[in-house]
Amino acid sequence: MLFALDVGNTNVNMALLDDDKVVKKAKIKSKELPADALKTAFSQFAENYKIDGIVCANVVKELGPVLQTALKDFGKEPLFINAYMDLGYKIREDRKPSVGADIIATNAGAYALYGDCLVVDTGTATTFQVVKGGEFKGCVIASGLYMGVQALYDFTSLLPKIKVEKPQSVLGTDTVGCMQSGAFYGHAGMIEGLIRRIKIEVAAPLTVVATGGAAEMINEVLDEPFDIIDNDLIFKGLKIIYDKNGLRVKG
Repeated sequence: MLFALDVGNTNVNMALLDDDKVVKKAKIKSKELPADALKTAFSQFAENYKIDGIVCANVVKELGPVLQTALKDFGKEPLFINAYMDLGYKIREDRKPSVGADIIATNAGAYALYGDCLVVDTGTATTFQVVKGGEFKGCVIASGLYMGVQALYDFTSLLPKIKVEKPQSVLGTDTVGCMQSGAFYGHAGMIEGLIRRIKIEVAAPLTVVATGGAAEMINEVLDEPFDIIDNDLIFKGLKIIYDKNGLRVKG
């Protein structure tokens, strides 16, 4: 069983994979988690499973040592992925230092499974990344849907904290409805506009693959729906990278 970890700015997402199948998933908040809390969460999540390997995409630099400590009891050296590994696609040398581990893993899964693609990842940030002809062509990073809603609350004195959901109409009739519409339909419009612009710039057929917490909700209102929604994409990518590089780690 492979223990795969996607450590983001908001959540630590965990999965267990048997061959290429995700058999279990869970997530916990990643803010200010001490090693002992992570250790407990990891051991409870993987209880009763034999862990043969560990792979991690971590974009929170300060959590690196904490993760090493929390994973130590599994007796397996974790593979922390980076752009210098065998990924199944190429990243230009001058771009490697700046590409995040989450983008690296998601692209690995998308390209291996779907070929030339435009990946829309609706996480804390909403990212758009293109892999074409076996090469990472570039990325757009925008504020995520939930981040935008939080910003309205944080940077104003009168706007309330609201639940993110699809509003009944585009034009709101009260403050909450107006905010929900701006956040939801505004984000959908941004996604549609960037997909269109990216396709024009790349000028080649691309499969649009969406993933992340808001993908299915946003897809309901797009004029051109995503070609594929795959919410296990990053875990599949982590498995692909581990299979290519796992012999490099001890344990």
